[in-house]
Formats: sequence, C-alpha cells, structure tokens
Amino acid sequence: MFRRFKNLFVFALVAAIGTAGLSGCGENSETVSDIDLTKIQRLSYDATNEHEIALEKFNKGCEPAKIIRDDKSQTNKNFCLIFQGAKDSVTVEKILQILDEKNIKATFAITAATAAEDDALIDLIIQKGHDIIDNGLNGDSSIDVLSDEDMVSNFSDSRKVFSTLMDVPPDKMMLNTTYYNDTICMAASASGYSKLVSPSSGSYLNEKSFRDDQNTFEYVSKQGNGRILVIKLDEYVESLEVDPKVEYKDPAIDVQPTIVSSSEEDEDKRDVVTMVGWLLDAMQTQGIDNVKLDKLKALNDEEYVRQLYEETGGYSAEVYEEVATMQDVTGLCFYGIPENVESVDAITKALIKAGAKATFFVSSEDIEKNPKAVEKIVNSGFSIATRGTTGGNISNKEFYDIYVDLKTSVRSIQKNYGLKAKYYMPEDESEITENLRIAAKVAGLDIVSPKNDAIPEKGNISCFDLTREFEMEKLNAYISSTAGKNQQIVDITELVRSSTCAPVTDKETLESLRMENHARLAQERKNIYTSERAVTMTFYGISNKAVLNDVLSILKLNGYKATFFVTPDELSRCGESITKILNGGNEIGIAYVSNSQVDQSYDEVAGYILGAQQYAQWKYDVRVSVVMQPYGIPTKDTKEAVASCGCSLAGYEYSMVQSKDRSAVDLSFYTTLAKKVEAHRGSVIYFNMNYYTADQDAAGGDGTTLLAELLNKFIETKIYALTYKDVYGKQQASTAYTVKTFSELASSQYVYSPIKNSQKIVSNNNNIVGALPDNATKNAYMAGHYIGNPDVTYIPGFTEDEMKTYDKTGKISKNKVIFLTFDDWGYEQDINELLYVLDKYKVKGNFFVRTNNVADNPNLLRAIAVDGHMIGSHSNSHMVAWNSTQNPDGTYTYESISEEAGKRLRADVVNSYSTLNKYCGDVVVDGRRALSTIYRPPTLAMSRIAMENIFDVGFTYIVSGDFSSGDYNCSSVDEVVNILRNGKSAWYGTETIGNGSCIVLHMSPNAQFTAEALDIMIPEWKAQGYNFGRLDDYLR
Repeated sequence: MFRRFKNLFVFALVAAIGTAGLSGCGENSETVSDIDLTKIQRLSYDATNEHEIALEKFNKGCEPAKIIRDDKSQTNKNFCLIFQGAKDSVTVEKILQILDEKNIKATFAITAATAAEDDALIDLIIQKGHDIIDNGLNGDSSIDVLSDEDMVSNFSDSRKVFSTLMDVPPDKMMLNTTYYNDTICMAASASGYSKLVSPSSGSYLNEKSFRDDQNTFEYVSKQGNGRILVIKLDEYVESLEVDPKVEYKDPAIDVQPTIVSSSEEDEDKRDVVTMVGWLLDAMQTQGIDNVKLDKLKALNDEEYVRQLYEETGGYSAEVYEEVATMQDVTGLCFYGIPENVESVDAITKALIKAGAKATFFVSSEDIEKNPKAVEKIVNSGFSIATRGTTGGNISNKEFYDIYVDLKTSVRSIQKNYGLKAKYYMPEDESEITENLRIAAKVAGLDIVSPKNDAIPEKGNISCFDLTREFEMEKLNAYISSTAGKNQQIVDITELVRSSTCAPVTDKETLESLRMENHARLAQERKNIYTSERAVTMTFYGISNKAVLNDVLSILKLNGYKATFFVTPDELSRCGESITKILNGGNEIGIAYVSNSQVDQSYDEVAGYILGAQQYAQWKYDVRVSVVMQPYGIPTKDTKEAVASCGCSLAGYEYSMVQSKDRSAVDLSFYTTLAKKVEAHRGSVIYFNMNYYTADQDAAGGDGTTLLAELLNKFIETKIYALTYKDVYGKQQASTAYTVKTFSELASSQYVYSPIKNSQKIVSNNNNIVGALPDNATKNAYMAGHYIGNPDVTYIPGFTEDEMKTYDKTGKISKNKVIFLTFDDWGYEQDINELLYVLDKYKVKGNFFVRTNNVADNPNLLRAIAVDGHMIGSHSNSHMVAWNSTQNPDGTYTYESISEEAGKRLRADVVNSYSTLNKYCGDVVVDGRRALSTIYRPPTLAMSRIAMENIFDVGFTYIVSGDFSSGDYNCSSVDEVVNILRNGKSAWYGTETIGNGSCIVLHMSPNAQFTAEALDIMIPEWKAQGYNFGRLDDYLR
C-alpha cells in the first residue's frame, strides 16, 4: 500500500517542481532568478534504490540514531530556535530578515513535500547561513503506526528529496511524535539520519503563544539552559470558543442592576512575525544566545532511554491477557522452542492443516541453539515474538538492563529473519512489573501475559509452553474444539487488530430500534435541570496519557467524578487508560466523531454507537448511555440515532478551551477566560485534554501539564469560590459544590423538567380589574392589595383623596415578625450564600426575581423554591411604572406612564410570571406553593395605569416595603449591619426595623456583604423575639 503511495508521490513532486521556481520566495528574494528551472524540471525523486539499501541496513540491525533533546548541561543560558514549516514563503522571508537583523543563525524544520514545492526557498535559507533539518515526508504525526518497511520507505523517500535539492542533505530529522522508540531510531539511521530531534513539553510556540512583549519576556526568563524552542509557522488552529457570560452591572435608582452581555473582545491581530520579534528581543535583553543543534548533546541509546524512564508518564506497555473483540476469533501462541525439531514439524503441520495462525515466543538462545526449528516456524508463515535473550526472569534487573535485554532479543530476531517482534512474554506473570512495562514500551513492545490456559474462547489468548513436556493431543483437542465453534485461530497480532468496535451493520436491528423509538430526537443537554449543588465535568482526548493522569489525580484529590468521552478506536486502543478512568469511579461515554465530510445517515450513526456500546460492555463490563459530539452540530439523524440507542446526548454550557490559546505556554489567558465562565448547579463544563500544544509531548503526569493547571485554577476560582465563608472566614462545608458524572447528575432526585404548558394564573387574557363595575370598586380593590413605602406619598394617576386609602407604611403586620425580601437576580455564589444563611437559622425569605436572565441559570431559581422560600415577580426587564424628572432644586417630578407603556408593562410582567412558573411553578413545600402572585415593583415606583394592568393580569398583591437597606451601595459587612441594626436617615426621620417590617435587600453581586450581615443580624433579631415570615402567609 505504501509503495503505491510512493509512486504517486514521485509523480506529484515532479509536477509540483515544474512550477516551484516560478513562484519565487517573495518580493525581496535575491536568489529566484539564479535557479536553473530546466534542471529542476528534470529532477527525479524515485527512491527505490535508497529504500532497498536502507531496508537491508535496518534488517541487519544498524546502530540507532542518537537523540537531541534539551541540554541542561550547557554552562551558559542559550536556546536552540527551530522554525517548523515553510508553506508561506513570505512569512519565512520576514523571519529570515529579522534573524539577519539580530545576527542569529537558526534551524528550519521542513517537510520533503514543502521542500519539493519551493526549492528556491530551501536555497535561500541555506544562503543565509541557517540549517535545515528534515520534518518528515509530509509532517504526519502517525509515523509510529507504520510497518517497519513502510517506515523505512517513508524516511528514504523524504531523504531522497533533500539529497536531490541540497549538496549536503540534512543528517537530522524531527518527527511529530511523542517519543522515538527503537524502531524509529533504527529506521532513521538506516535511511541516513544520524540524529533525531525531540523537543520537550511546552517548547512549541506559535503566533498566539504570547499576549505581548512583557509576557514573552517572562516566559523566556523561566526557561532553562540548552532549551530547544520550536516556532510553528504552519499552525492549524481549531475554532472552539466559549460563549460570553452575562454580566450584572450596577443597579438602577433603588437596587436594580442593568444586566447586559459582556462586550466583544478586540480582534486579535497577533502574528508569528511579531511574536518572533518579541522572542528575539527578550533573548537579547536577557543575554541569551542562540545555538545550532550540533552544540547540544546528542544522547546515545542508554542516555535517552534513562531520561524517558525518569519522566515515565504514559510510557507503559499494554499487557494482554485476553483481547475484547467483536469477531469470532481466538488467539494462539507457543512459549519457547523444543529441542526436538520433529515436534515443531508436527505443530506446524497441524496448524497449517487447520488453517490456523499462531505466534511463537522465542529467545535469543532459542535462535542460537535451535536455528532450524525457528527457521521452520518462520518459513511456515507463523509470526515470532520475543521472550528475552535467555527466556529467564529479567524483572529483577535494573531498568536499563531490562531494556537492553529486550532490545537485544528483538534485534536478534530482526537480524536473522528480517522480522520485527512486537510482543514480549515473560516466564511468569509476577515478572510484569512497572519497570518491565516501561522498558518494553521504550523498546517498542507490548506484553502478553503467560497466564493463559488453552481455552478456545472468543478473544482469549491460549498458550502452550514448549519448554516443558508438550502433549500433541492437547493441541489437537484445542484445534478440534475451535472447529466445532466455528472460531478462527489467529496469532497475537491479528487478534489485537481485531480489537476494534466494528459498527453494527444488521439493518434489521437498526430499523427495529428506530421504529421502537418513534422518531424521538435526543436533545443536546448543555446543562442539566437540577437544584443540586453539583456540576459535571466532561473530558475528551484520553490519548494524552500525561494529561489524563494529571486530571485523574486532581479529580481523586477533590473527591470528584467526571465523564470521559472516548471514540471506538480509543475503546479498543486505550484499555489501560479507560480502566484507570473507571477504577476512579468515573464514567465513560461515546465520543461521536465522524470521519466523513458529509453528514452521516441514521444507520451509520446508530451502528457507530451500538458498536461502541457492545464493545464497552464486552471489554469493560459497563453500559454506556451517554454520547457527545465534540465537533460540529448534531444533525437530526444523529439525534434520532442517539435516542434509538437509549442514550442521552451531552453538550456543554462552557468549553474551557479557546482557539487563540491553543499554543499558550502558561495560564496568562485565564483572566479573560474566567470572565466568560460561571459554574453553577447543573453546569456541564467541557475540557479537551489533547488540545494545548504545550501538552502534546508532555511526559510526566505529575500535575505540571497546562491542562492540569487550568483544571486546578478552574476548581479553585469557580467551584471552591462558591463555598460560603462566614464573618470569621470559616468555610461552611454544607455550601460546597461537588462534581459528578453526567449520568449521575442527570438521574438524581433533584432533577426536574421545566413546565412546557402555558399557565393562566397570570395572563394577558385575564380581566380582574377591568371586570369590576366602577372606579370606586376598582380603587378599593387595588388599595386593599397594595403595600407601599414611606418614601412614596404620591402615585401618579390617583387623586389626593384616593391616595388616603393607599398604604404608605410598607409594613405587613403589627406582630413581632420581620419579612426578609430579596430583589433582582445574581450569580450562583451570591444566592448560594443567602440560601445557606437562611437555612442555618431556619428562616424563610421572599425572593422577587427579575427574570430576563433566569434562563441562564434556572436551576438557581429552582433551588430557592425547593428550600421553601416564597418567589415573586420583579418584572422581566425592569420596566418602571412611572416617569421621573429631576428638577433644578434636586427634587423629582413623577408622572404616569402612557397607556401604550402600560400595555408593554402588562406583557412584561406576564412574561416574568410565565418564566417563574416554567422553572418552579410545580414546587410545593410543606403544603405551600413556592411561586406566589405577589409583585415587587422596580424602584418601588407605581402609577395608576401600571397598577391596573398588574392587578388585571392576575397578580394579587403589589408590595414595596418599609425599609430599603441600600445594601448594594455598602462597602463592608459592618456598614450593612449598622444600617440593619440602627436604621438609616430618611426625609421623614430615622427609618428603623420593627414589628411587621418588610426589609428590601438584594441578591445581586453588588450586595456582596448581605449574607454575612444577615448571619450576624438574624440571631440578634431572634434574640429580640422576632419571627420571620413569608409574605404569602400574611397576604391572602
């Protein structure tokens, strides 16, 4: 397959070279006219001979290429700058100009495809005195999954291009892979590369890496000696933004804030040339030189392997005891080689007759002592793997000695038979230590457990030990039993390959599920309707083991559980990681990622989901019931498929990644991000673990990945911050929020469904006041249902005589009872604190809600209701009920709103009540409905036209109150306490709290000290004999 691609590549390169010289290198190029176009057009990139020579070297076991990494042994602080990519020649020329101005010689990592398309640019880079290293054939990041021959062919093709274009081709290569195993190092060496470059975590930069020159300076100052920095010139950035969070600004005249969306950020105009300028300036200012790669130490095999061992994170071989497979196959292997060649003949003949495959695990000693037997196995078409140099216990050796033993045995197989062993089997299961697993991984091996009896079951690995007495009858019985089950016997490689989630293709099953579903569409749940103090975190991208390990550690430390979405490929390929996830009490879901450029059909999506469900059940014994589509918008067919498979469709309210931050090197972006994100009850917070460039080559898993820093910061500032601290600074554990899996949060007893049916209690169609016979009756009705305020002595539209019948005290009762009322709306933290304090003293409050932002966090409204508090309307958009004009002397003139404005107000308050009813209209606590028909007017203002409309639609009371606390203007807890304790000045004297007082407080962010003040005052008032009441208990 790769050979076919190579031929196509030769043709494409020759065609591309025919026009490469015509494009030039930009307007400042001095070398394009010197290029011999006719010579270029005759260039050939056929690397057939080079490939054969390289493959021969590889199969003979050539010395591996050395590795260049960060060189901390450098005595002076210096960097090695590598510019990766050169598709945009204009950008490259600008970079070259800056480097010239700074007198800096750097390195350019360029793919063979790019070099062939623009060889003039290659000449220009060399003329300027810079080095070029090979960045691979086309920059592919999946080199390590190629077969040995394809890998050698890939490297040979790439080198052929450079050797054709350059007098001295590069001897260094930098591939887009996490680490270089022994196979890659040998393939590179065989192809002519003596060194491989391996930059470390956090060293990849692009145009968005720094905010400004100061941020760049700080980054440079933190880097160690001998640091390799890679500046990506051809960076691809996904578009994955978070929506802006609603902001609550300062209140209106009395207490009410104007709520507006946060403004758009300024357009980001950073570019890579500017960033490079900042970087070079920072280096110059701090006296940091740039050196070429040859100045850095090249690590030999042992040094490199030991560094990998010290870093560990993620470098661990898979261990196979069995393979979860959807196919009816069973694996067979043999351990060791019998001295009797006749036994090998009998085994191979029996296997060939049955059409069976098998893997033979041999040691270097087996090859040396029984070469004919091993040769017989190879020539019969069976695969071989290693059991080490001797077949003995190597787990008690030092790490590097284990690695050497494994590598030596692998090379022995390769040298003698031209085959690359992929698996290792120890003598005993107890030998599978972490050291062994890491060493095997670095050597390019996975491990097969020797704990495998000859059981012919689907996915099982049966092993016959040929180092002990072997009974041919047992093998024949094994073969016969598989024939009876119609199972295919395969070798280890084929068995592992079968470990995939093949989509269900049974159209009858898919159609049956579709019919049973009755065309229901799963709704994408971007948050969960619940009143519980909990959020859910979802994660995608588990292939980054270092980040995953960090995330799991952070979740465990906090006692949190989360949901990790995995693809079918990850289900089969990342068994160890998924087991870690599940063992931590977390949940896995299905990540639906289409490989097609067009929308997939119901059958395709349903097959994808069902295949993943069946595989997860088989391999991990879990029922997966939640699906997420990380990219794009779910189509109707996708939603129907999700519902038909019995799954929920998870979305997310906030994504903790922004495209412009992809190449960030620290959390300097968090301040901006935090303004857009608010954790609250039922929030779904999404993290892409494989997103940040700085984490792509992370090797630790020790909490230092950028994603881990982001997660910790989010927990600290958005979840911990919700916990109430009393006036003594003590955190109240009962107010803490937790993190649950998506399914757990979505199925708890606190989950509710918004009311879909329209309500008629407060309706534009009602005619309560209009149906009354005359003005006197209307006036009497309204006066009997209005609680005013001492400040409001005149209501526009009423005569002086009529006003005598309207309440101006603002008090509810003459009894020793206080009514705590809270106006407006706020964030989770603001209201959570109030709810805690009220619950602490078993006090019920009265919450008058402005509803135009309730839909951003309806769960908070629900929480108020289920705690037993009264809820009333404070309008939808804060429409005032009178018009006020300030006079030259500082006084105000108040006029009635117009009839037209009255109609708008009427619609506004109906809308408000309908919103409240949608989220809490069904809540009844202790026999009392949470939602009342009591209305609190914005700014406590009223007019006759407004009052008639409010009562006419169905509100039963309009309540202002006697004591306006002004808590939104207070700057400390003491100030609020002083007002509540001692009163405040008013035009009519000192306004104090007493029997029947209706206190106007607020739940907005401006009133940040209200909860703590009540934590002090409620026990004082109780000590004075006051009780606390709900307004609807007194106003009936």
